[in-house]
Amino acid sequence: MRRRIAFRALAAAAAVSATALAAEGACRAYHRLRCQAHGPDGRFELYSVGESTALGEPYWPAVTVGALVERALGGAVRGKPIVTIDLARQGESIYPQAEAAELALCCRNPGVPGALFVYAGHNDAFFSDSFDEERAELFEQFKEDVLFRSRLIKDAFVIAERNDWIPRVRSIQTFEFNLRRVIEASRRAGLVPILSTTASNVADMDPGLLPDLAGPRAASIVSKGAALESRGRWEEALAYDRKASDAHPELDGYLRYRRGRIELRLGRERAAAALLRACIEARAQDNFGRARTEQNELVRRLAREYAIPLVDFERIAERASPHGLPGDGLFSDGHHPNLKGYALLSNALAEAVAGAFGERVRAPLKISDRLPDELGLSRNDQVNALVESGRWLFSVGFDHAYPLHRWRMAEDRFRRAAALDPDAFDPRMGLALAAAVRKKDFAADADWLDREGFFYGAVYDFPEEDWPEILRRLRAADVPKPLLGELTRTYALRRRGVAAR
Repeated sequence: MRRRIAFRALAAAAAVSATALAAEGACRAYHRLRCQAHGPDGRFELYSVGESTALGEPYWPAVTVGALVERALGGAVRGKPIVTIDLARQGESIYPQAEAAELALCCRNPGVPGALFVYAGHNDAFFSDSFDEERAELFEQFKEDVLFRSRLIKDAFVIAERNDWIPRVRSIQTFEFNLRRVIEASRRAGLVPILSTTASNVADMDPGLLPDLAGPRAASIVSKGAALESRGRWEEALAYDRKASDAHPELDGYLRYRRGRIELRLGRERAAAALLRACIEARAQDNFGRARTEQNELVRRLAREYAIPLVDFERIAERASPHGLPGDGLFSDGHHPNLKGYALLSNALAEAVAGAFGERVRAPLKISDRLPDELGLSRNDQVNALVESGRWLFSVGFDHAYPLHRWRMAEDRFRRAAALDPDAFDPRMGLALAAAVRKKDFAADADWLDREGFFYGAVYDFPEEDWPEILRRLRAADVPKPLLGELTRTYALRRRGVAAR
């Protein structure tokens, strides 16, 4: 009897093992079939790995970083035409990016010259969202050291994370582990890996202040200091913010930013820089992932360890900014560069590629007011980019206890977009919403705003039958009549254009 039970147990174990091996083999075979090796066809391949910044948001797809680097290099390296291959994906951290890179490069012909640059870190800046970080780290080590030997399990984890079936584990250790995967995969594929530090909007982007954590009195406390600032009573505002920070430690990170801005206005640059940079180092949850010092130091260390090119974009952005504090002069929001910022990044990446292959940068991007025209950006492309930035800033205000700063930034983007195209509807819609949210009743109905599609995106798209209700709500929110008139006029133009098409 015992022998029969033991035999059945062994048979079951063998069946499970055989099934697992068959599934693993099928998964690897599937990836081999999907994998298309690039032959030595006389071209130079330039890969990009990272998140939305590596793609070029908010200008993507009209502009990508890879295309800008290709342009700066004059379209060729060592006489071979450049082919750009974007592996970057919006909203994803370096973990799924490493997966994508390994799969894309697994059967690449190493005889084809090329380079791969990595611009990542913003989506890893929050670190782990697990409540038990110590236990999460133990499991992460087991996953990386044991489970990741299986291609099938790797794929399963990516799918599970993407669908929020399991918690995301993010830490400086996971960031390093996956960066190393990208570096080593690119080397195996015959590519020169190039790392970049990440830069953020330090001077002009306020930190997160989640309503649930900040408390119901947060807006009232912050607004008292803001009122002193509005009257030019800077020293009184500083004293008030210090006292409020002591009394309300949960607001200290945000009030530190307010103090930093005041110190900057008073010309005390060193004190301002220390306060503003400390805002990024704090582990406050926010919608704008601004990479921390330890992440960028890790990138620098890995570049030294592997003896590979480094683009220190954090330092480049500091040198190009007043007081060494990057702000709206280089960024469209909290961490996505504007065209000037992208030109600086792309020129530096082109220099790194050129240096690695004994080349020169033949056509560096010239930073001037003519840059959009030189890059072939249409007026519509520019308007869409500004509207997308404005809508992002508008949207993240709803997860903030004191959203006025972000909503004013959004209004600035909408106004600039409206100036570019007097007949465009989207900038006017943004301006009307930015005016309406000053009314508490309007701002409180976030569910309605979400249903109408008024949050993230570049184009406001809602059913035509909803227009009368939208207009009614905007009137009730005391949106200025001239703006409502412009909104109505441009909406009619849009409807005529849709009908004509």
